[in-house]
Amino acid sequence: MEIAPNRRKGLEAAAGGLSLMSFFTAMWGFISENSLRGKDHWISGLILLIVIVFFIYYYFYFQARVKGMASIEAGGQGGETPEEKKKGKWFGIIFGLEGLAILVVINVLNNTGHPDYFIPCFALIVGLHFFPLGILFQRKFDHFMGAWTCLIAMAGIYLTNQGSYSHQDIVAIVGLGCAAATTGYGIRMILKGKEILLAENAAATSALR
Repeated sequence: MEIAPNRRKGLEAAAGGLSLMSFFTAMWGFISENSLRGKDHWISGLILLIVIVFFIYYYFYFQARVKGMASIEAGGQGGETPEEKKKGKWFGIIFGLEGLAILVVINVLNNTGHPDYFIPCFALIVGLHFFPLGILFQRKFDHFMGAWTCLIAMAGIYLTNQGSYSHQDIVAIVGLGCAAATTGYGIRMILKGKEILLAENAAATSALR
């Protein structure tokens, strides 16, 4: 059975997204739990661990399905299209600028004596990077994730400025808020992958008739 290349690539993208969301959910979960220090009886950490295991399971499931696909390329030519190469280039540029912005912010905050603002500012940079990605890949969901993460980050900056909450509590709030965003994104990738597999199964069933 031959598989449409766009569905294969879509499933590969869903698997790749899940690998990233597994990593970032673990990162934000560690940041929040390290700040909470057991105040929540490790409940949030356990929930996020279950989420990560769930993501990893679907990552390997999608990858296994991708390997089982016999890809066919337009005109019999393999490799990326010029449009895909262009998007890949801009994807790298966006992440490069994100990393550069984080390094600049670390230095500025440390040199001005405001290290407590780092995690909220870090989250703000992460939130902002979703907007150009949403434009690049034409995904509205990225804009929702960007808006949510930016709101969480700005709340963290505001609370830090107010000084009414401890630094650890603010970091925990920002970490859990960002983990919620990566969880939502991962679930979106799973649903997208399942949608692609349903379409492929429907096409295979139709071909057998």
